Amino acid sequence: MKIKNIAMLLSSMLIISLTGCGNADNSNKNNSENATTSEISISTVPIETVAVPEGGWTVEELAKTIYFNGMPIETPFTLENLGEDYSIKKEDTQILDGGACGTILYYKESAFITVNYNDVQSFDELPSKEAQAINTYWENKNTINNIDFSFNGIRLGASMSEVENVFGEADTSTENSLIYVDKSTDKNCIGFLFNDNEELYTISIIFNEYVR
Repeated sequence: MKIKNIAMLLSSMLIISLTGCGNADNSNKNNSENATTSEISISTVPIETVAVPEGGWTVEELAKTIYFNGMPIETPFTLENLGEDYSIKKEDTQILDGGACGTILYYKESAFITVNYNDVQSFDELPSKEAQAINTYWENKNTINNIDFSFNGIRLGASMSEVENVFGEADTSTENSLIYVDKSTDKNCIGFLFNDNEELYTISIIFNEYVR
């Protein structure tokens, strides 16, 4: 399986190096074509939303609002804290000479999100390694089968107005993106990308600053 770096650029301000499987353009096209045959399993576990903190968000506050299948994640974000239903594969993992690393996280064999790291020397480090960032990369919310990703109650497919109603006015916005900074560091910590139908199709969350 061929591994390819995907450059995710949000309004020239939020940049994350990602690892994808195969050709990104063909993958997105195939996902869109298969959207009508996929289903989303929405968790029955109630998820409480958190009001925008005074002065804006921090990474720590944002992390508390992330749910995988109704389960709140723990921070620092590590794979070993997610449970046995989540896994990564060596063939989907790319480690660059400088130590930057990207891999694909699976939930019960369904590709879920990409996870990025700094200062990685080997694949065996990853289960206990603190993640630098996570990212969803599907163009259509219906391409995620049997997985529920919720970020402060927001799911893929939401509109721009729905996101800003929950997260507050974005620090930077374009026609298809919303970007928020960490109020304690003034560094970008979250980005939302929207497709031509004005539906949310990508969420990028930076837990700690990317080191070049």
